[in-house]
Amino acid sequence: MIKLRISAESILAFKREAEILFNCKSVLDGKHILIEKKLKPQKIIDLCIRSAGIKKAYLDDYCIWERKSREYNNRLPQSKPEFHPTALKPKLARLLINLSNAKSQVVDPFCGTGSIVLESTILKIPAIGIDIDWKSSQKAKKNLRFYSREYKLKEGKDWQILIADATNLSSIFSKKVDAIVTDPPYGRASTLAGKTIKKLYTSFLAEAEKVVKKNHSIIFIRPDFLKINLSNYNVVSEFNWYVHKSLTRIITEIIV
Repeated sequence: MIKLRISAESILAFKREAEILFNCKSVLDGKHILIEKKLKPQKIIDLCIRSAGIKKAYLDDYCIWERKSREYNNRLPQSKPEFHPTALKPKLARLLINLSNAKSQVVDPFCGTGSIVLESTILKIPAIGIDIDWKSSQKAKKNLRFYSREYKLKEGKDWQILIADATNLSSIFSKKVDAIVTDPPYGRASTLAGKTIKKLYTSFLAEAEKVVKKNHSIIFIRPDFLKINLSNYNVVSEFNWYVHKSLTRIITEIIV
């Protein structure tokens, strides 16, 4: 029996993440999830390291791994050369990537200062970041070049940043992409490029569905105050991520 202690920010989201990583169903037991699967201890440890939400791992009631405290500190938004108040924290960015189950490629059409692109490349998944704003694209490049030295990432091979419109993805990609993982702007401290927030999201999703491979994922976040019609999409799961009293993020997993 594998027993995993998970973080409390969004227990159900981290449960889903663990099920994707371990490729099996699990049972929720308070802040732990239980997995009935035979794996070697090192394989369990490798999956836990890759995860965002697993804090401890037990095999037959013996603790075989524990996450180091402050692991993400050097990649927090305020620790990066280029800071933006809406930038995702690395833990949440990693969760989104793992929920996508991407293997060979992640595309972030609203990359901002590059949080998702960075976490993806650290996980050894090549990533393409897209942003319509030239200044944001330059900030993303600066951040990624800064961390590329530490994590031995190659620009052009492990990551690249493009200036383009996320609502016109089908004109950018001639081949289908492995997964889209993104946090579109909410319009409070970021640009909507002249579009209403609802129009931006609906236009983006229509294009995303065109470019993602069949049976692959679109993972995106929206604010709880945004009501959009997702009835035409195959929504597999949604999870709440509390930010503060005036904002809860909703993580949505769509399979194309």
